[in-house]
Amino acid sequence: MVMFRILHDQQRPLKTIFTATMLTALCWSPAFAGAPRIWPNTSIRLSIVQWMPTKGLYEKWDALSGEFVVAQDGTLSLPVIGRIPVGSLDEADLAARIAEELKDKIGLVRVPEATVAVVKYPPIYVVGDVKLPGTYEFRPGLMALQALAVGGGENSSDADGSTLPDRAELVANLLGLDNSIMRTRIKIARFHAELSDGKEPKFDLPAGMESPEARAVYEQEKAVMTARSNLLERQANSFMELRDLLRVELETLDKKADSADADIKSVAKELNLFKTMVDKGIALPARQGDLERMLRSYSAARLDVSADAMRAKQNISEASRNLEGLYDRQRTEVNIELQTEQANLDQMLLKREVAQKQMLKILSKQDRTLDTGDPTMLVFSIDRLVDGRAQEIAASSDTVLQPGDVLRVTRRAKATTPETLAQNSKADAVVGTSQ
Repeated sequence: MVMFRILHDQQRPLKTIFTATMLTALCWSPAFAGAPRIWPNTSIRLSIVQWMPTKGLYEKWDALSGEFVVAQDGTLSLPVIGRIPVGSLDEADLAARIAEELKDKIGLVRVPEATVAVVKYPPIYVVGDVKLPGTYEFRPGLMALQALAVGGGENSSDADGSTLPDRAELVANLLGLDNSIMRTRIKIARFHAELSDGKEPKFDLPAGMESPEARAVYEQEKAVMTARSNLLERQANSFMELRDLLRVELETLDKKADSADADIKSVAKELNLFKTMVDKGIALPARQGDLERMLRSYSAARLDVSADAMRAKQNISEASRNLEGLYDRQRTEVNIELQTEQANLDQMLLKREVAQKQMLKILSKQDRTLDTGDPTMLVFSIDRLVDGRAQEIAASSDTVLQPGDVLRVTRRAKATTPETLAQNSKADAVVGTSQ
């Protein structure tokens, strides 16, 4: 429970408190505090035009127009004019001052038209017990409490200084982890089923997961396993069909080889008989040449059949290797996925354990706050440059900031009474006994 210092009686009506708050904000506004309207390091855009009667139009002075930055000493350096003290001038007053200076410097008959617009204010700085300390853009009317919100709000820290996450964020994180753990465990069960020796892809929902969400995830994983199994089966059937076709082709080649061997044997026998007849002068040598050419042709065809048979045997061996490799690759991929998911599960279980401990700390802190009250409060202070020197200014939640301010948010112990100390000591004793 965050406590802010309020200078008004809590028993006053709401209208009185609101009026006092508005008065406090007005008292801190630049117009009432005598602060400059255009702070040092503020970027402005200057535009200067002059009516030209001879042309019947306004002419812009580009050499004198553009963006300029107010110096740290509160002066503005401009071409032709030189340095102009900004002081407490606002945009309209500064524009009129620049126009008059130009008229005097150049010797114009009429005062030119000048406009000044703030492009960017110096930033503010939020430091201390905030979640996101850093540099933030200033806007007029920004109060200390709003700057605290811009800086992420109060920094909730444990007793050892470690920052505790937001309770809603932690609950959402725990729910997300539980959902991821449930999905991972079902996926791991599916991997184990795919690695089993069963022919049918089948696995059961892990014990303790009977919620509709778990049942939906289970049905999804079962569909994935069925699809992968069907794909593996189709690929395996393709290799087996190819191997069977090659075996049929090999059988056909073996029959061709037997037929070729018979033809070669028949021609060779006829050739031997014809040679004997030629030697005896019974037959002419011309027929012998025809038989020799026929024998060479049959022998060449027999060699082609042998080569085709060798290729068929090689293709059969390759199809068998591909079939075995298909199952090996499938098991390897499933094993890798299983190891990855198991590692993810271990990490998620560890994260959930840490988140559960943080949740217990938050609940314990809230219970302690309800029993004893928050013993600390947030105190605001502002570091501001005044006449070139940094000064620390006490502030409240409704203090209006100025550009360049450094807002410090500090958690401090509240003033305690003897009765409060006695109550806190009693609460500490109760917590120590329960632990």
